[in-house]
Amino acid sequence: EEISSQNKLYGSRMAHPAQEVKSVLNVAGRNWFLVWQGSTAFKNGPKTIYAFWSAGSVLTLALFLVVIIEMMATRT
Repeated sequence: EEISSQNKLYGSRMAHPAQEVKSVLNVAGRNWFLVWQGSTAFKNGPKTIYAFWSAGSVLTLALFLVVIIEMMATRT
C-alpha cells in the first residue's frame, strides 16, 4: 500500500521537508504508515526552553537518586 488521503490519519504532508522518516507498523494485520517530517521552520520554536529545563530537571533528579541508592548500597 501507499500513503493516500484515504488512509491518512492526521495532518498534511510537507511539500519539501528537510528530513523525512517513514516506517511501517503492523497492528492486528493492518499496516499503518508512520511518516515523520521535519524542517528548519520548527527550530527554536515555541516553548523550546521549557523542554530543555524539563529534561535537565529529570536528569538531575535521576542522578541524585542514583547517588543516594549507590551510597545506601555501599553501606550494607
